[in-house]
Amino acid sequence: EPYPLTPDEIDDHVSLLVEIGQSEDPDAFIGHEKFEMGYDRVWESIQYKSLETPTLINFYKGYFLCQPIFKWVGGSVAFHQHIFGYITEHLPASEFSEKDREELWNWALLKMTDKVYRNPWSPNNQSKYGGCRDYQDKLAQDQKAKLNLKHDEVRHQAALERKALKQELNRLKQERKKVNEAAYAIHIELFKQKPQKEKIELIKKNQLPFPINLLLEDEIEAFIADSLPGARHYMTKAEKEQFYKAIPKKTNKTLKQLKTKLGFELSQERNTDPFH
Repeated sequence: EPYPLTPDEIDDHVSLLVEIGQSEDPDAFIGHEKFEMGYDRVWESIQYKSLETPTLINFYKGYFLCQPIFKWVGGSVAFHQHIFGYITEHLPASEFSEKDREELWNWALLKMTDKVYRNPWSPNNQSKYGGCRDYQDKLAQDQKAKLNLKHDEVRHQAALERKALKQELNRLKQERKKVNEAAYAIHIELFKQKPQKEKIELIKKNQLPFPINLLLEDEIEAFIADSLPGARHYMTKAEKEQFYKAIPKKTNKTLKQLKTKLGFELSQERNTDPFH
């Protein structure tokens, strides 16, 4: 376990880091290496948010400069990045102006290009700033991120609108289906009351007021019986072809059988037709 520090020793070393930040001379910490300033218990004892702003900035710089040299262990986010985030994002403008922010960003970004302090992320641990050379690059990256966010919001809104439109179309489709089903039911009842000859003609000419798939099986059987060779309503070749085309591929078993039968008959007639 790292060398234990008393509260007074912690305060003394915070003051030392403030001096190092002001002078930018991390060698001043030599001789104090046994004091692990990155140890969790020590870090949790440092009340850096209570420091006055100039002192806090120098403390940040001193900690930044010393951490990689003395290999202070931190978490997934370096402790100096926590300090940087607090300074640049939480201090009031009366204590930390935009000019101050630019200067601190430029200082940290410049240091991070040095081989000693090189960091693939950024002063505040956000990867999007990893390639920034100065504060203006950082602002440009912010603007780019803002535009990307706006585009994402536009795309998200468009997706929501498409989803809502699709849902509305599906609702209307279901409503139309219900209306059609009710109308077809009425037409089927009216069809059942028509004379057989009229029914046969409507079926042959594909003039039913409802889809042929809804034709009742007994009506189909009656139609087949009246349409066989020698029957009173026997279909001509042209009527067979018209009716054959009217039967959809996806239909009930009886109509499928009828379509197969008509297809065979039409094929036979074509083969025996001398003018075909």
